[in-house]
Formats: sequence, C-alpha cells, structure tokens
Amino acid sequence: MAGGFPAVRPRRLRRTAALRRLVAQTSVRGTDLVLPLFVKEGIPEPVPVASMPGVVQHTRDSLRKAAAGAAEAGVGGLILFGIPAVKDGRGSAADDQNGIIQAALRDVAAEVGDDVVIMADLCLCEYTDHGHCGVLTPSGTVDNDATLERYGAIAAAQAAAGAHVVAPSGMMDGQVRAIRAALDGGGYTDRLGKSGISKLQAWVRNGGTIVAIKGASGFLRDKDVEISKLKPWEPPKKKDDDKTPAEERYNDYRIPGATFRTTMNDRSFLTFGVTRSPYVLIEGAREGALQPVAHRVDNIVTITKDNPLVSGVAWPESIDRIKGAVYMVSEPYGRGQVITFADEPHFRLFWRGTLPLFMNAVLYSPSFPRE
Repeated sequence: MAGGFPAVRPRRLRRTAALRRLVAQTSVRGTDLVLPLFVKEGIPEPVPVASMPGVVQHTRDSLRKAAAGAAEAGVGGLILFGIPAVKDGRGSAADDQNGIIQAALRDVAAEVGDDVVIMADLCLCEYTDHGHCGVLTPSGTVDNDATLERYGAIAAAQAAAGAHVVAPSGMMDGQVRAIRAALDGGGYTDRLGKSGISKLQAWVRNGGTIVAIKGASGFLRDKDVEISKLKPWEPPKKKDDDKTPAEERYNDYRIPGATFRTTMNDRSFLTFGVTRSPYVLIEGAREGALQPVAHRVDNIVTITKDNPLVSGVAWPESIDRIKGAVYMVSEPYGRGQVITFADEPHFRLFWRGTLPLFMNAVLYSPSFPRE
C-alpha cells in the first residue's frame, strides 16, 4: 500500500469474516499438516510421553489405528520415528529390514497407501548406544564421512519399506547429497530426500524471509542449502604464502568484548524508526562480523573505519582489521530474503544497540519481499 493514514485504512479489510478470508495471506488446512508418530519396539501397549501430554510411543497395532485416523481426518502427512529395543555403536537397527522403523513403514503403507504422504525420520541418535547422530571414531569424535555411508543405507532401507519421503535430521556435512545418491543408486529416483531443506528454499524463493543470527548463517551457506552467499570475516594472512589455518589465525585477532561504532543504511525499511547508527557488541571477531560483499545485497550496518572502538577490550590489531566489516546484511533469494546479524542483537545495549533493527526484521520484512 502506498501512502499512510488516514488515506490507508487496513481495518477495512478486516471488517467481516468473508473479507478476512478473501484477503488472508495464509490459511492452514489439514492437508498442510504433518503428524509425528513414535513407534517403540517390544512394548505391549502405548506408552505416554510425559513431556508431551497426549503423545504416546505406539505399538505397531496402535500405530496403524493412529495412521488410519489421521488419514480420515485429512492430515497431509505422517512422519515416523522408530525406537528400537536394542542399540549399538553403529545404529544397526536403523537400516535393518526387520527393524522397528522399517516394519512400521510397511504397516502404515498397508493401512493408508498413497492417501497420506509417509515420511521417516533419518538419523542415528535413537539407534546408537552413545546417542550421537553418527558413528564415532576410536577417539570418540563423530566420523562425518562414515556416517554418510550409514545415512545412505538407512535411506535405501526406508524407501524399500514404503517411505515416500526420507527426512534427515542429523547435522552431517554432505548428508543430502549422500542420501540422494543412495536413493538414486537403489532405483528410488521418485523418492524425496531433501525434506525440509527443499521446502525452506522454495519458501524463501517465493517471498519468505529468514532472520539469521550468528552461527545460523553457517547453515544457510552450507553447500547442501546455499540460500546465503555471505562469508564470515576471516583474519588476514601475515604474508601471501602464509599457510597458517584460519582457525589458528583467529587467535591473533580475538576481541574479548568491545562495543563498536557503525554506519547505517537509512534507506532500508529495516532502519525505520531508528534515528542514529547503533553500537554493536562483539565478543570474538570470527562470529561478530562478515566480509564486505557486493552481490545485490544491502549492507544495513557496517563497522566504521574511523575511530570504531567505543568501549571494551580489543587488541589494536583487531580494531584495525575489523574496520569496514559488515554486521547486518539483507540478502535476496528469489523473491525472498535472508537478513543476517553477524552476532547476537545484544539486548543489553537496548535502544542504542541493534534491538530496534532486529524487531524491524521480524515484524516488517514479511511485507517487503525482494523482487
């Protein structure tokens, strides 16, 4: 809408239920919903989950009844979580064709067929005796690449048992690619493997907004997600042939805790009502700043190059190197956008900090899709 009050009166569109239905941007139907169902091996009757009133760990029989009831109610999808009776270090039950999750998938497929989308959680945490989402090395750390092989085997087993969609919930690098390759290699080219990632990409591309804070931007720029192209601030090399890993170079430019002056792009809707450039609190330059970028992004808040330090503790080298780094960016993705804060909004700075910008990002950004 152009203009403002009194010419613009949005209450006109909310006057009756019929008007509200006509102009509503969002409507929720049963077919939009996915019902989580938990099935446990070796129990004689459903077991209530104390932390989630009304939710139970099903037997195979009660699971079939719950699936049929959900289909009759018009629910769009079911996602199954299996709980095995026996666990081991590699989560063997996760891809066992006679394991609880595969048996449950066959039961539900026989009960509802293609009337409901059948999904299966794909992870190892519920199947390993140590509780991690992957297999471990002898030293006790998660072995990312060995876990990808397990994920591929689980995906193929779930597809064979009747899953229409496999839903990876682990955090392994390259997991979507490995799962897709396993599904295609097993002949399940029609099964969906990206689950929430593809939905997230489509949602943002069609006008959605993500507000990412600190480490969340790392997920968005992962090679399997690629919603963001931003790069974190990296400390410089001491010389051109310096091969010191970035992780070690960060130690030379740590910021124990300091407040910096910034410049602000006051042409953006994100700065509405913000009358002066905020101060930003940074604790560790690695996560507190972003590399300056120019690929159709709006740099909303940038650390000043002249006299940036307001207060706190920061080494002179750190101050020199962080000058001109970006703190807040609005980045397009299709018709949508990703608004990234390099560090937490730090509410302790109140109205002289980035709290107003954060509130603008949350409240106003859905009304300003990128074209």
